Amino acid sequence: MVESSTRRDPESFLLWTSKSTGNLAEALNESGYKISQTSVHKMLKAKGYSMQANCKKLEGKQYQDRDKQFIHINTQGKAFQGKNCPVLSIDTKKKENIGNYKNRDQEYSQKGQPTAVNTHDFSDKELGKVAPSIPWRI
Repeated sequence: MVESSTRRDPESFLLWTSKSTGNLAEALNESGYKISQTSVHKMLKAKGYSMQANCKKLEGKQYQDRDKQFIHINTQGKAFQGKNCPVLSIDTKKKENIGNYKNRDQEYSQKGQPTAVNTHDFSDKELGKVAPSIPWRI
């Protein structure tokens, strides 16, 4: 149910699992233990475990023209403000495939009839990718 961490340090003594408490309870029950999902959750919590997202702490390599792009954005912003034009600067790093792909969201549908999506996440060369935008009004 757990394995050595290869995501961070292959020499690590830490054990990780990406299974949910429900899947852990099911696997334990199949192994002969009698335990509920709630009990698995309580035991993990009692041992100091919690669901956590990745934390950006490790400094990566700096892009050589990083300052250049911000100087350009600042210059353009000032120019537009000087003409009484609105200025929006939206950081859109994550790109999403356009098409019928699996995502983390869930929606209600008839039992046993989930929405069929592509088996692989390879980009569609005709449709490409998009940077999701944030709805806004002026």
